[in-house]
Amino acid sequence: MSNPHYSQGMTNIKNLSLISGLFYILIVAGTFVLLVYLGEMEFYNIEFNGAKHLYPVVPLAVLSAIPLITMPEEIKSPSDLIIWSVYMLMYVPSIVTSPYVISSNGHTLLIISILTFCMIFLGGNLFPQLVVRPRPSVSGNVFWIFILLIGFFIAFTTVLSLDYSPGIPTSTQEIYQLRTAYSATISELSPIQYNIVHRGVFSLNYVVLPTILIYSLITKKKAYLLLSLLGWLCIFIFLGLQAALLIPLMIICLFLILSYFSYVVPFVVIGVLLGAIFSLILYMMGNSWFLHSYRRIIFVPPIAANYYFEFFYMNDKIYLLGNTLGYYPYEQNHLYLVSEQFDPGASATGNPWGVGYARFGIIGIILFTILLKILLTIIDSLSQDIDSNQSILLIAAFTFPITNSGLLTVLTFHGMALIIVVLYLLPWRTYEYKLSD
Repeated sequence: MSNPHYSQGMTNIKNLSLISGLFYILIVAGTFVLLVYLGEMEFYNIEFNGAKHLYPVVPLAVLSAIPLITMPEEIKSPSDLIIWSVYMLMYVPSIVTSPYVISSNGHTLLIISILTFCMIFLGGNLFPQLVVRPRPSVSGNVFWIFILLIGFFIAFTTVLSLDYSPGIPTSTQEIYQLRTAYSATISELSPIQYNIVHRGVFSLNYVVLPTILIYSLITKKKAYLLLSLLGWLCIFIFLGLQAALLIPLMIICLFLILSYFSYVVPFVVIGVLLGAIFSLILYMMGNSWFLHSYRRIIFVPPIAANYYFEFFYMNDKIYLLGNTLGYYPYEQNHLYLVSEQFDPGASATGNPWGVGYARFGIIGIILFTILLKILLTIIDSLSQDIDSNQSILLIAAFTFPITNSGLLTVLTFHGMALIIVVLYLLPWRTYEYKLSD
């Protein structure tokens, strides 16, 4: 016999997530209109040309609510977290901003239709979980020696490779100066050193330090907490990566929410709203750094993806793996080709949909969506005998790279392949630690 109170609770959570999704759309649409009105989108060639120019935002906002019908009711697994992140940080902003970047109305309509189809497919529960063979019996001591050795090796080789004075950046200009100095330094390294340092730093940022932080939160071991926070502080001081500040804050907030509540999405939406209000208040007081950071998180990657749709609609696709294994018709890397449309000299990373379109057109968007769905199924399968909240926290750091970069880049560069290994070897089990303990 079904439990009516349980069924009612699940219905309430589903309705709450639906309402939160609709409210999030209003926040994104409203913030975009306000940013255009304030002239903060002119950098991306989106200018305010009167109120009528912004009328398309309303029907596009309504349209972006369609995939909510297949979205997970709540965040109960790593894939749920990524799917909601794709919806919030890729799909909704891409739909809302598309007609302001893509010049052809017919192409805009086609892109909107394909992205909506892909989001509905991604949100659907189509693939069964895989059966994972018995895991290797890795003791906790061996596992943590493995993690710490990776972390110290990356930190040691990175510090030895840098030949400039680090500092705590307090403005956007100082952050870019640090990044420029870092890029200039590692560009002089040998290819092997370059890959060890550059890929290593991102693995440290997205895999090693989050794993240490989550372990410290669950076991209440302060030494691990201090070690992880110190590692992120060093990354911010040496490289100016804003993600080094955002990731620990996000994991700690998510840890607290998962510890006390059965729903996450409404808190995320409230956080986005408060972030917008706080950024706008500081902007009116003369401090634009927070608003620019907010714009960077919510709007820049989707706008870059729309520029991918525009550029590679008008020009040849790059196919396969760019100039490595496939046909490549350009002298420049595609990252710089696309950025020439709005920010010459920068690199437009796009997202899995933008990069997929650059390689194979519409088929590429669909193909990369299917690959992402398969990847999420593998991650969920590896998390079956781990406390679901732990696995959600472990994958949380990838909510930004997976919505800011190509899928292969996230796997090989940001360290998502490494986090899959971590999930497979992880010695924690449901009976050992739970967030409620």
